[in-house]
Order: sequence, then structure tokens, then C-alpha cells
Amino acid sequence: MLGLLVGGMLAWSNSGAAGAGAEAIAGGLSHSCALQGGAVSCWGDNTYGQLGDGTNNSGLTPVAAAVVTSGVTAIATGLNHSCAIQGGAAYCWGSNSNGQLGNGTNTDSNVPVAVTGLGSGVTSISAGGSATATSDGHTCAVQSGSVVCWGYNASGQLGDGTTTDSSTPVSTGITSAVAAATGRDFSCALKSDGSVLCWGQNANGRLGDGTTSGRTSPVAVTGLGSGSGVTAITAGYNHACALQSGAAVCWGSDGSGQLGDGGNTDSSVPVAVFGPLTGVTAIAGGGAQGVQRQVSGEPAHCDRFDVLRVKTVQHARE
Repeated sequence: MLGLLVGGMLAWSNSGAAGAGAEAIAGGLSHSCALQGGAVSCWGDNTYGQLGDGTNNSGLTPVAAAVVTSGVTAIATGLNHSCAIQGGAAYCWGSNSNGQLGNGTNTDSNVPVAVTGLGSGVTSISAGGSATATSDGHTCAVQSGSVVCWGYNASGQLGDGTTTDSSTPVSTGITSAVAAATGRDFSCALKSDGSVLCWGQNANGRLGDGTTSGRTSPVAVTGLGSGSGVTAITAGYNHACALQSGAAVCWGSDGSGQLGDGGNTDSSVPVAVFGPLTGVTAIAGGGAQGVQRQVSGEPAHCDRFDVLRVKTVQHARE
């Protein structure tokens, strides 16, 4: 049984289930982290301290991150930084070129540092990336139902109505949220009523509002309003997906078939993944792909790091 949902190259993962005793796993540009027994271990590139072990030595095998050694409930990885929720508080480490660690500075840290103002009530965290060579990314979190973001903001991906970077969390104005997801220069949130909102860069229609105009404040994703049945969201490099009543829908760039609708045409509104899929229980978006886990115990399907393969429940059981 495959229970691991990770993106590929340039992937940013909110959280995921994993086998062999691991509770969650997340993959960044050139590093990965896992959550096991309430503690975080990371491996791979450590140029910016994104492994969190107090060094800048890259690791071919997992090393334990400092500080977040117990009570961790969620992890996330961005381009070159990592984050975790420990006891309801948010911590981040690694590259901090645009304030994406959220501690009020722009200084990299090779050990986890507390995110300013997020010492309690944090239930979801997601670390995003950027297409700009001189900028590393941003981070968003849900605290007591409110969505806050920090870091790089040239495309309005912090959702506060500006394009000014922030090294501490700023409010998006969204309340009653249950999850946040971040991609390349854009962000999304899922509210408790099942509605989805996105903001930031909108090339390829990745905000899902029927346009390709960038937004510095959250806008509603077309067709995914209150009562739409959405239970989970994920953001990839330049597309996003959601679980809606046990089926998968995606929007944004489709140059590699990452929307899974059988074509290669970008869509600025959600389209059903070919099938349509039913019984989907989890979803994750990677660098240029989507990955879905379909039916309890059934495998996930992807093609290299580009195309989302689909299999109907009927075929999966044959």
C-alpha cells in the first residue's frame, strides 16, 4: 500500500502520510524532511541550513532537526527552507532572503526559529517557492482559523493587498480556514465551509478565478464556493488541485498534462481530473505534476514528474 504523497522537482508539500513509521514527509528543491514520533529529520542540500541540525553540512541520510524534537504535528518545505508546527506554534529554518522564516529578520538560520506571533493556535502551514532567481519564497499558516503569510511578496502572494515583502506574518483577511497551500508565487486557502480562495501570481490561471490577472488579495475559485464539498487543497509549481466530494479537480498550467483532464490546455477554472476519479482520499501537487491517492489502499499514479495518470475505481479494483 502506498501512503506517501510527495511532489517531484520544485515541489512544495503541506503534509502527507508515509509508510515505515513516518507520519508525514515533505520535499523541497534539493532537500526533504520527515515527521516521525513527533520529531523532524531532514536530508539533502543544507547550503542555507534547511536541514535544521545546526550545521550547513549536506546530508546523504536523515539528520535530526534541533528544537523541533517532540510534539510536532505538521511539516512543510519550501524552495530552500523548512517549517513545522510544534505544540500549536510555528517554527521555520533555512534560507531567509525575503523573510520567509517569519522571525522579523532576513538572516538564514540552520536551526528552527519561532515565527513571530505564531506561538499558539497554528493548525496548518505551507512553504512556497519563487521563480525569481534572487528570491526564495514565502510561507502561509492557519492560526485559529485565520490565514497569515510572510516572506516574498512581489506578486501579492502574501494576500495582504500589497506587493511588499514581510519578515513577520501579515493577515490575508481570511477567517474560518482549515488549510493553506502555497505554490510558485501564489497561495490558496480552504475554508471550513468548503470554499477555496487563492491570491498572487496568476499566469496560466493558477488562481482559478476565470482570469489570468494577478491578485494581491484573496479571490474565490470559480465553482468552489461555500458548500462545494472541498475537503483538501494542494498547490504545485504553477497549478493547484482540490478534493471535491471524493473527486479531484485542478486548474492552472497544463503544459505537461498536470491538470489530468486528458489535454494540455491551461485552465483558469477548475476542471475534473479525467475519469472522473471517485473515492480519492488525498492529493499533492509537485513541480509540474499532480499526484493522487485513490481509494483506501490503492496506489498513487504519476508519470515521471510531469503527468498525472488516472485510474477509475472500477479499473483500480480489476
